[in-house]
This record gives sequence, structure tokens and C-alpha cells, in this order.
Amino acid sequence: MKVIRVFSNSLISGLFFSSLLALLVADININIKPDGIFYFRLTAFIGLIYGLAAALLFFILYFIIQFLFGRSFKIKFLSPSFLLLSFSASFLIFLILLLLNSSFYRSFFSTTMMTAIKIQTATAGGLVLAGLAFFWRYHRHRPAFLYFILYFLFLFSGLVLIFWSRAQFPQPRPRRETVLVTFPSQRRATLLNLEGLSFNFLIPLINEGKLPNFSWLMENGSWARLQTLSPTDPFVLKKSLLTGKNPYGHRCLTASGFSFWGKKPVLEALPRFMLFKQLARIKILRPEPVTLKPCKDIWQILTEMNLKLSLFEPQEKNEPEFPLSARAEKFIETFLPVNLASDERLILVKEALKRDLSLEERAFQEKGQQQPQVLALFLEGLNQVEIFFYKYSFPHLFGSIDHNEIARYGTIIEKYYQFYDQLIGKYLANLKENEILIVFSTHGMEPLPLWKRLVEWALGNPQVSGHFEFAPDGAIFFYGQNILRGQSLEKIRLVDIAPTLLYLLGLPVARDMDGLVCSPVFRPEFSQENPVFYISSYDEVTLRPGAR
Repeated sequence: MKVIRVFSNSLISGLFFSSLLALLVADININIKPDGIFYFRLTAFIGLIYGLAAALLFFILYFIIQFLFGRSFKIKFLSPSFLLLSFSASFLIFLILLLLNSSFYRSFFSTTMMTAIKIQTATAGGLVLAGLAFFWRYHRHRPAFLYFILYFLFLFSGLVLIFWSRAQFPQPRPRRETVLVTFPSQRRATLLNLEGLSFNFLIPLINEGKLPNFSWLMENGSWARLQTLSPTDPFVLKKSLLTGKNPYGHRCLTASGFSFWGKKPVLEALPRFMLFKQLARIKILRPEPVTLKPCKDIWQILTEMNLKLSLFEPQEKNEPEFPLSARAEKFIETFLPVNLASDERLILVKEALKRDLSLEERAFQEKGQQQPQVLALFLEGLNQVEIFFYKYSFPHLFGSIDHNEIARYGTIIEKYYQFYDQLIGKYLANLKENEILIVFSTHGMEPLPLWKRLVEWALGNPQVSGHFEFAPDGAIFFYGQNILRGQSLEKIRLVDIAPTLLYLLGLPVARDMDGLVCSPVFRPEFSQENPVFYISSYDEVTLRPGAR
């Protein structure tokens, strides 16, 4: 009977823990407006996995504590002592997970949302301390049951406050659109997004004289570290880059979400640091398409203004590949002068090169033929190569690595940087008088920490050695006639790129953008002659080109 009584208290504690996890899921899914039914369904779903796991943990801990104290504890089917401690432990775990996830998903939360998160944090911390205090009073003073009742009144009030704070998350409201006639400038811009650029590689290679064109950009243009966002999901970064807004502004959190029990609403973000993503791997959470929130990006704005735009992004896997030129094929042979048939890792490098070369050749050809006012080229090859070859560039960070492998793969990343350096030289040579070149990467690259190496090894990816999960800074370079020479800025934010490009093209900047115009990179006389004009929001205002 005692085992049943312990198990009943453990189940109650596990269900309570599941309700707190349901709130955590609701916190990071800012597009969901949760109600009682949502919390009930999600608590039931989580309870079958994490709730039962927590109940088992509480069950085992009870008998371990009993063994350590060397005596048998009396327990009821509804034990105040057991519940006081287990609820306090649940709040403590919830508090830790909330702090970790609110930090990881920090770009999802506006100031109002962060205030609500702080309320939850303070309340959960207070309930942990209250549970321990009431437990002590329960066993030291009489009448004991009074303290149990007081605790649960305090608990109920705290839970109401916590769930109420989540209900205060603001939701987008419909806006009325107006039309504004404006006159864009004739200035041009070329954007090269060379994903994966990191000053950990750039500075040493520039100092060794191996990247002459990057060096030219630093000496004759303006440059800075590009502060990225967390989480560094490529989809989220791309949306923030193109809208000038943090994720809480554009509300586009993922391209594909997950449903539990096949029902809506779709979860767009999963809690971190508790193996929640593994539920998707084993198909307990089902992938579902997401209906993206309407938010106008810079390409739509330029199209509305009838500006000639050429956009080149990596193709989807099911799209046909464009054939490479003989020059590109020869470059690949020079880059990889080894037998690729027996080396899968170098095949990965070859495929990355082919995709980058194919995309770049088409972009450069269209730039010459069509003369677009804005050319945007997105290359991802370096980023993919760094993930698998990082350890060969910094072997001292990874312990014992075979010297033959270091000799064979140690220069792969360096050669890829030199490849990108040649591309920059190509576009510098082709730059027009009224054109600005912007080279950037939305994030940097870091060595994979030991614990994540173990996780990747367990998942069958032992070659992974680089990552960008914890938001390492990227890099950004500006060069052109109106750009200050040799200007090093401390930091530029990812969301600053869109308003800066709008300003450069003579278009107004929206006040609801989180980014600002990077005025320090421009010559003072240019800034004085071209003041920044503002509108309320591009979701409210549609631009139309005026007739000159």
C-alpha cells in the first residue's frame, strides 16, 4: 500500500510539472494565443512523456531519501510533505528551463513580453522558496495542516499570476494601408551574403596576406562585426535581415512547425535543453506547414517601386542544377587535386563549390547584361564546409586528431576563404561609380563544444566540429564612393542592414523596424545631403514611384 501511496503523490507531482512545461511551450510560441483547452491538451501530451518521467524520478527519490535517513516515512495518498517538496522541485526545474529558453529565444520577446517573462521568473523563484519555508514550518509548528493550506493558497495565487502574465503577450493587429508616392535615387547596391564568414579566420588570413581583397575592403571601406540574433535559425535570420525587424516584429518564426496529436495550433518553436526536439526525430511530434504572418520585406518594397532587382539564392534540392562553365570546372579541379571517389568529406566540399560557382556565375552574368539597381547573391558553401572541417583548422581545440587528416584537410577552409576573396575582387573590379558593395555573413562560426560533439556522435554525425547555435557574430564590409575609408565600427546589427539599404536607395525607413540606418559608415557630406526620411510602417504604407 505504501508504494501505491508514494506513486499517487508522484503522479500528481508529474502532472503539475507537465502543466509548467506547457506554459514554457506557450511562452516561446509567441504567435499562439493560448486558452484553457490548449493548456489542457498540451499538459496531457507532455504528461505522457515528461510527466511520467518526472513522476518516476520523484518516486525513486522518495525511497533514496528514506534509505539515506535510515528510517521509514509515513505517507498518505495526498501527502502535504511530499507535495510541498515535489512542487518546489518542479518550480525550480521550470525556473532553470525558463531562464535558459528565454535567453536562447531572446530575439522572440519584445519589451512587454520580457516583462511578462520576468514576472514568471520572480514568481517561480518565490514559490520555490515558499515551498521550502512552508515545509519547514509544517514540521516544526502546529497546527501543521494550517501551513499546508496557506501554501496552497499562495501557490494558487502564484499560478494565476504566472499564467496571467503569458496572456499579456501582445498580438498583431490589422492595419489600414495607404499609398505614398516617392522618388528613389539612382544609386546601386550589390549585396554578397557569404554565409559563415568569421573574424576567427579572416584576421589571421588577412595578416598573412592571403586575402588581399578582404584587406582592401578593410583599408578602403568600413567594416564591423555583425551582431546576429538568437536563435540563429537560418529562416529566422533571413526574415530579420530582409525586414529589419526582430522575430517578435515580423512574427515569422519557422518555415515548418510541429503538431501534437495531429491537431492545431502548430508549435513553431520547441523548448531547448530538455531533449524536446528528439520527439520530432522519433515522429511523436509531426511536422506541419506554417501559415506565415504577412510582413513586407525589402524585396517586396523594391518591387513595388519598380526597381530592377536581381536575387540569387541557393536552389531547393528538387530544382534542376545549372551547368558549370569550363572555367569553373577547372577551378574545382585546382581546388581539390585528389581522388574524390574514395573521400566522402571532399565530395561534400566539391558539391558546395559547385553550388556556389553555379549561382555566382549566373549572378555575375545577369549583373553585366541586365544592370540591376540591386543585386543580391547568397552563398552558403563556406558555412557548410566549416561545420565539417573546423577542427582541422584549429586542431588544438579538439584534442587528438590524426596528423594525416590535418595535412589533408587543414587548408580546406583557408582555400574556401581565398575562393570568396577572389569573388570579392571580381565584383570590386566591376563596381560602378554610384554603386556600393556590401559583403556580410549573418552569423559566424565557433568550435563545437565537447558535450555537443558527444551528442552529434550519438546521432551519427561524428564529423561535425563547427556550429553557430549560440549566435557568434558574423562580419560586414561596406565599400563605395560614399563610404568612409578605413572605418572600423564596434558592431552593426543584422536588423540594421535593411534600413541602411533603403536609405542608400533614397527610400524612407519604417519606424517599426528594429534596425537603424548605419550612418557612421557614410561620409559626413553624404549624410548631410541625404537626410533619413521615415514612415510609420511598410505594412501600412505602400510606395509608388513618382514621375520625374
